[in-house]
Amino acid sequence: MLDIESDYSDSPRAFEEESASESSTAGLESPDFVEVGDAEVSTEYGSTSSVKVVEVNGTQPSTSGHRAEVTETSVLVAHPGEGVLTVVTGRQRVPMAKPKGLAFEVDFLEPNALNETELAKIRAEFHISESVVMRIPGPLESLSNPYSEVVFFTNAFKHGLRLPLRHSVQKILAQIGYAPGQFNMNFWITLLGMITAFSMAGEGEPSYEQFAHLYSVTRAKSADQGGWVQSNCLSAGQRGHFVVGVPSSQKTWRRRRVLVFGAWESALGVIVERHIPTTFQTVVSLKRPIATKKEVEIIERIRSKIAEEERVFRTLLDFGNFFKVGLISEAEHARRQKEKEEEQRRKMAGCRAMNEATRKWLESRAPPEEEEGRLTKAKDETASSGRGGFCARGDDDRLSS
Repeated sequence: MLDIESDYSDSPRAFEEESASESSTAGLESPDFVEVGDAEVSTEYGSTSSVKVVEVNGTQPSTSGHRAEVTETSVLVAHPGEGVLTVVTGRQRVPMAKPKGLAFEVDFLEPNALNETELAKIRAEFHISESVVMRIPGPLESLSNPYSEVVFFTNAFKHGLRLPLRHSVQKILAQIGYAPGQFNMNFWITLLGMITAFSMAGEGEPSYEQFAHLYSVTRAKSADQGGWVQSNCLSAGQRGHFVVGVPSSQKTWRRRRVLVFGAWESALGVIVERHIPTTFQTVVSLKRPIATKKEVEIIERIRSKIAEEERVFRTLLDFGNFFKVGLISEAEHARRQKEKEEEQRRKMAGCRAMNEATRKWLESRAPPEEEEGRLTKAKDETASSGRGGFCARGDDDRLSS
């Protein structure tokens, strides 16, 4: 839990010190809001000259990819130096550009490198359920507060993340209390590595208390005020890393991102006890829960069951292990096993081809057969004449004596 308690209800919490229940209603009757036609518009910058009313054929585009009926006039609130600040449709507030006093770097990233072809391959490769809708966000959409959606960075799928989220992943993310898009890649490696190790050792699913016993979740060093968070191994000098060899930096993961909605948080029909925030949260110091003595004993038992070299993240986060612990489906495991066998056959064929090429190269470097015969004959004649001359000289020496 956060030091500052938060209410993660369905309404987005996008602005600092604004609770979820307040985000859709608070401030609408305050002096910071004025009536423009039938709409209420934020004028936090103190200027009403930049307010303009926008309505297109009675509908407005939504970030879910559909078009929703406009119940009240859609309004853009702008400031000459800041660009569009807020879109107000009905009673909803959707930040579309840098808000005053609080900004998340995710809304100002370089252009998305993901394209539709690559997104289709990701769905197929990682067996994303049809109940999960994925799309590439537009260049001007807010990723820190997407309307009815949540942002994911696709590199996390390479480390074992799957959609819908597995129960063990969903449970811990909900208790930490940040949006999925706020976690950097080393967090996903440690979380999924820990879940894999627990299951491989036959110890069930780790609790949030056990995760917090091994790792702290803090603002990423490179984040500035960007809202990114990372995991840090606690007491690594004394007891070593639980997941070994986690890279300290991965620089390109922010280049590919998707917006997700539908049944992404859990499989259809599964009841979620506590939901994961979909909007970026202000990064604060988390209050660490205390693991029980029994929970700590389980961690140490896993260390003894799984050797350190087997807990290196590249070894631990293997598709075979993912299948054993239920992080990937049987269909994905079968496909990846087939791909692995085909890759091994290609490598063996490549070795045979290389050996054949090496043999031909050696033959091409060898002297021609006729020349080789002449050289062999010349060597034999030289050796024979050398032996004869020696014997003649020896006979002459004996005669002269």
